[in-house]
Amino acid sequence: MLLRKDLIELAKESYDLEIQQKNAFNYRFPVVITTIVLLIGAVAFFLKDLKFTGNKPTELLFLTFWMFLVFTLIWALFFLYKCMFLYKYRYVGSPQKMYEYLKKYKEYIKDTNDKKNKTEQNQQEEIKEEFYKLLFEHYSSSVDRNRENNIKKNAYLMKTIRSVFFAVIFLFLTAFFHQINNACESEQKQINNNKKEIAKMINTDRKNSFNKNGNTKPSGSKTPEKPTRPEPIDIGEANGKFSDVENKQSQKK
Repeated sequence: MLLRKDLIELAKESYDLEIQQKNAFNYRFPVVITTIVLLIGAVAFFLKDLKFTGNKPTELLFLTFWMFLVFTLIWALFFLYKCMFLYKYRYVGSPQKMYEYLKKYKEYIKDTNDKKNKTEQNQQEEIKEEFYKLLFEHYSSSVDRNRENNIKKNAYLMKTIRSVFFAVIFLFLTAFFHQINNACESEQKQINNNKKEIAKMINTDRKNSFNKNGNTKPSGSKTPEKPTRPEPIDIGEANGKFSDVENKQSQKK
């Protein structure tokens, strides 16, 4: 009798322990899932800058670590799926069903014991023995099933955490080379802008020099007038002096 109670107590403690272990795994899932979601967001963020021109080795390193990040995330999602959705845990039967079973078993015992002329006390002891057997069977079978599930789940959970850990490392490396590429691109853009400004200034100087050397006519000056040609003067010897005739010619004008 004492040994039977001890076995029931041991089976119940083992059963509770496996259920607590299962719940402990479930408590870790939100942290792991949140980390994976953030890593997926980082992958999508780097996707818009995913290019390879072959001019800089940092671009190749950025692309390589980004691919490692994607592969480790795929493995993490695979292990997480294996950890969460492939197990069926076993539990002790409901008290209502046990009660109905014992009730029917009592009637069965009563019918069979009437033929064997067993007393009521013997019938009660037999029913109690059946109850202990049923309870121990439920506990022991549940412990075996749940312990096997917890061992497998723990293995896949460790693989998931390990994959997430490597994904975080690859994320930092990817971000590092991404930052270097952005700095190089900014520097190259600044150099190109400076070249454009210098070329623009040279073109402006050339245009100003051409305007100064090509246009000899000052701006705002009048068009020069062609002078009038002098006409020949006819002078008669009897008409007077040359100066008088010239003055008359000028007056006529």
